[in-house]
Amino acid sequence: MAGILCQPDSSNKLNQVCYFSRKWTTAESIWQVHDQELGAIVVLFQEWRAWLLGAPQPTLVFSDHHNLCYFMRSVSLSPRQARWAAFLSSFSFNIAHTPGKNNPDDPPSQRRDFYSPFGSNEGPLLVLSSSKLVACSSSVGVLDTNHPSLKQHDPYFVVPSPSELARLLRLSKDFEPNHVDVWRDSQGFLWHNARLFVPLSGRGIIFSAFHTSPMGGHQGLVRTLSSITQTFSWPGLQKELLFYTTTCDSCQRAKVIQQPPAGFLRSIPVSSQPWSIIGMDFIVKLPCSRGCDTILVIVDTFTKGAHFIPCLESMDAPALASLFLDCFVRYHGFPQKMIIDRGFLFISTFWRNVCAKLGTKPTPSTAYHPQTDGQTKQMNQTLEEYLRHFCSYQQENWVDLLPLAELCLNNTSATSTGFSPFFLWQGFHPRVNALLSTSLVPAADKFIRLLFTSQQPPGRISCQSSAIDFTSSKRQAG
Repeated sequence: MAGILCQPDSSNKLNQVCYFSRKWTTAESIWQVHDQELGAIVVLFQEWRAWLLGAPQPTLVFSDHHNLCYFMRSVSLSPRQARWAAFLSSFSFNIAHTPGKNNPDDPPSQRRDFYSPFGSNEGPLLVLSSSKLVACSSSVGVLDTNHPSLKQHDPYFVVPSPSELARLLRLSKDFEPNHVDVWRDSQGFLWHNARLFVPLSGRGIIFSAFHTSPMGGHQGLVRTLSSITQTFSWPGLQKELLFYTTTCDSCQRAKVIQQPPAGFLRSIPVSSQPWSIIGMDFIVKLPCSRGCDTILVIVDTFTKGAHFIPCLESMDAPALASLFLDCFVRYHGFPQKMIIDRGFLFISTFWRNVCAKLGTKPTPSTAYHPQTDGQTKQMNQTLEEYLRHFCSYQQENWVDLLPLAELCLNNTSATSTGFSPFFLWQGFHPRVNALLSTSLVPAADKFIRLLFTSQQPPGRISCQSSAIDFTSSKRQAG
């Protein structure tokens, strides 16, 4: 937004009193056009309150937005507009419409064109506002800001002399006193340390050529600056290039984010009793064993204990509810909260309504973020490792191994608690016997042997020995 405060002299010629301009804030940039135009007037009255409050004559405000002429007579106002109307009521002013072509030019801050891309005729790349406002205390004419006398005092039109350029270079951040060399060649170009000085109007072309073009390759600040300074130089180059590269649209969309992930790690709240907060997950696509191909894993966040329930991947939500009731609720009651992934069974309407009726709060994990229920994922990995050790060669007996796997893992001390889940849950350690003895009943010996020994088909050892001998014959000792 921008504005000019003017005052006529005795010959009714306008004299500029002061300028004002600033960028829109983040909140102001999303306002509607009507509010932006009116907001610019409010900001100008706030800025120039000392001159305009109590003026002997009404202040005349020119705007190229015609609807503002009826603002002070409007009946239906938004809360923001009502606050503005209350503020403006302390001033004596009139709003008049003037076409944009008859309105005075914007302040110099709005005429900077050195960010224009190749061959662009669309005006400056960066424009602070589309508002063109003039406030004065009587009738106002058209102010000709293109007069040569005004350009003489406008720093954006003045080409610095070699001595002035040398002074600016000394103030530069990268100035080296022993290497100052500013001179003008026969064609009128300024050179500094064998590098061409680029005026304001050509800097956008340089940035586009060395950053946006395929030859520039959208490199970062350091690399682009290194390429430009091989040939060109001017005061403030690094600051302007930093703004150009950080606002490049293609860089924002295509480059890989190198910043650390946002947000800090937050652990799951610790429950006050066993099996009140649980995690649930499925291990799917397993070989068929006793008609099952999936394992439902339930982990307690308090004791770190787990239950492994064989089931079918094709079961529906009612079957899952019955399985949960039969294999978990009968032993531990209804949990207070369950941490689940976003599988179709867990997010189904039936399952969510069942949990609501039972007073259990299902908490789905973040999409594509398995760390939310990392404890259950780790238990899945541990169970899979256990089964790989003891499954038969055909991998059809993993269902028979689940009770022993559950006993083994629940009887192992957890690192976080220092106790086994079974002890924290029951208050004592289970009685186990890893030393096998021979009984008088062969069927009993066979049953125990099938449970406590891994299965290996006949001939597997000999095949492995043959493969080892064949491979070793083509190698040497290392």
